[in-house]
Order: sequence, then C-alpha cells, then structure tokens
Amino acid sequence: MCLAFPLEVLAVDGEAAIVDHGGARRLVSLLLLDQPVAPGDYLLVQVGNFAFQRMTPAEGRQARALLGALAGAA
Repeated sequence: MCLAFPLEVLAVDGEAAIVDHGGARRLVSLLLLDQPVAPGDYLLVQVGNFAFQRMTPAEGRQARALLGALAGAA
C-alpha cells in the first residue's frame, strides 16, 4: 500500500514540478506521468516524491477537503 497526497502544481520545470504541500513547497518528479502537467493541476504524489496521477483542480480540491475532514474526525 502507498500513501499519497493530492498536491497543487505551482510550477513545472521539465520533468519536475513544484507543488504546494500545506504551505510548504516541494519538488516532485513527473517521470511516471504520461500526460502534460500545468500550474493549477493537482497531482497524487507518493511520500517518495513521485507524482503518479494527474487530477483536475476540482478533483484535487475535493480530495483535499475529504482528507481534511477525515483528519478532523480522528
């Protein structure tokens, strides 16, 4: 099993992207993706810093809201 987070893309630089992770910026690899990524997109990012799925902004915001609700319920 892998743990992944939906993170918003702030900038793309070749085969890497800078994403927002709760206010912190992280650099993640895009090598596992087969579709273009642009700022504003969301990515499912493994803890190991590899993006493996692109999400629409609406899907990303919904996933983040659900995770936030789960964290608040715990």
